[in-house]
Amino acid sequence: MRILLVYQLLINMTTTLLFPLIFLTMLVGGFIGLLIGRDNVLRLVISLELMLLGVYSGLIFASLMYSHLLSQFFVILILSVAAAEAAIGLGLLVVAYKRTGSIKFDTFSVLRG
Repeated sequence: MRILLVYQLLINMTTTLLFPLIFLTMLVGGFIGLLIGRDNVLRLVISLELMLLGVYSGLIFASLMYSHLLSQFFVILILSVAAAEAAIGLGLLVVAYKRTGSIKFDTFSVLRG
């Protein structure tokens, strides 16, 4: 019985420490991607989405820790808006590629008026 109790305590501590590590890794990885891949628009969009997913998973972790169901629904709403934002961004990227033949950040001046 004591071994089972210690095991459950160890698993609870591991998940409590593992989830913040995961969302911080996603957040830092997205930030590094934003700093490194500044010339490529596709890398920028993917890095931005990785940062947003890190923030959303942090919000889900906080809502699970404090047992707030409303914040989980709020995160799902934000995720749906982020998916729409990614679709629009990738659509603009396809248009820029068709017009210029490149996805470099400097080619977006062609899309003006």
